[in-house]
Amino acid sequence: MVLAGALAAVALWLLWAVLSSGLSARFAAEGEPERALFWQSDNSDALVQLARRDAEQGQLDAARRSALAALRADPLEYRALDVLSDIARRSGDPGQADTLMRLAAARMFHDSGLQARLVASMLEQGDIEGAIYRTDVLARTYPELQPDLFKLLAALAASPQIRPLVEARLALDPPWRSAFLASLVQQQPDTSTITALINGLQTSNAPPTEAEKLNYIAQLVRAAKYEAAHDFWLGTLDGETRALVERSLLVNGDFKQKNDGSPFFWQIGKLPNVDIRIMRKNFRDEDNALRVEFMGGRVNFQHVIQTLLLPPGSYELQGQVSMTRLKVERGLVWRLYCLDPQARRMLGQTSGFSGSSPWTGFKFEFVVPDDKCAAQRLDLVLNAKTNLDREISGRIEFSNMRIDRVEPAADDAPQDAAPQDAAPQDAGSKDAGPQEAAPQP
Repeated sequence: MVLAGALAAVALWLLWAVLSSGLSARFAAEGEPERALFWQSDNSDALVQLARRDAEQGQLDAARRSALAALRADPLEYRALDVLSDIARRSGDPGQADTLMRLAAARMFHDSGLQARLVASMLEQGDIEGAIYRTDVLARTYPELQPDLFKLLAALAASPQIRPLVEARLALDPPWRSAFLASLVQQQPDTSTITALINGLQTSNAPPTEAEKLNYIAQLVRAAKYEAAHDFWLGTLDGETRALVERSLLVNGDFKQKNDGSPFFWQIGKLPNVDIRIMRKNFRDEDNALRVEFMGGRVNFQHVIQTLLLPPGSYELQGQVSMTRLKVERGLVWRLYCLDPQARRMLGQTSGFSGSSPWTGFKFEFVVPDDKCAAQRLDLVLNAKTNLDREISGRIEFSNMRIDRVEPAADDAPQDAAPQDAAPQDAGSKDAGPQEAAPQP
């Protein structure tokens, strides 16, 4: 009888413990700490909730008691340390607040909100190096936070005094580095910050990758810093390629070199129903050709591009072309225009290519003016005025293209800017339709 009574008492106690613990956990999950503590007075979750609420209401002593009670109930309760840190900050003790927050962050590394608050606290305390380290850790652990973290790093890197610390972290080649540099290209029209970072990384143990270099070159071009972009690009080339490039006004006009994706080589985009490739002219010929095959339909074709840096003067572009049943209303043309964003004007274009023909020569002359034309862009485009003009099918090939300086005739006058309807195709114009993955300068 005694044993049976004892077992019954133990069973009732266990039932009560389970019931009270379950009810306490339920009320805590529903954000009702008082009711949770009624059923279980040492529920650390409820105690933290109560402490945080009291701290936000300015009842710091009550908040401190609840937070300490939570730590007694669960010594690993990092949220209680976070609340005590908040209490110290509200009490005017930033040093203690920072110490407590670091302890909390060390106990729970996977609380992104806590880690972010620690970064902010470190910045307030002047611990820039520690803040950058924590930012690195957050960027690795929480990729979804990278956009906001990159904005913070960009702001820090903009300071010449702090930039070396950011550069030192980038030199460790964290997995988010390329994404950060790409975001810097997009966020900041001013190129000084990324230029300093790229130059610093050049001499590090983890120099910029090819993709990072191309992003940087593209940003310089977008910022109209064409010579800086070109000089940096030349520095990325091997000696043999650089020698070939420096001898040519049109780079890789014979299509024999491997394109590196930079604006100063051929930029070749992708477009549905269009096949663009570089290949041998024929099995008997060692020359290469650029072949573009259109499968039919309307396309907004502007997907073979090269950026040039021709000094003022008179020039001739020439090459060879072959066409096979190329059906297009107004023809396909090579078009050259000034890149200056304030004075974008056409310098000239070939006659429209269409129909069928064996390999034959083509050329056109143009003049690069003295003013606002430091860089130019050569595009292979449809000479379209309306959507109907974008209907195209058939194949066209180009080979042995080059640009040469020519001496203008004595009575030659500089060419006028092209009329408005001959301007480069605008992806946002009414006629152009949506732009489809065209490479940008």
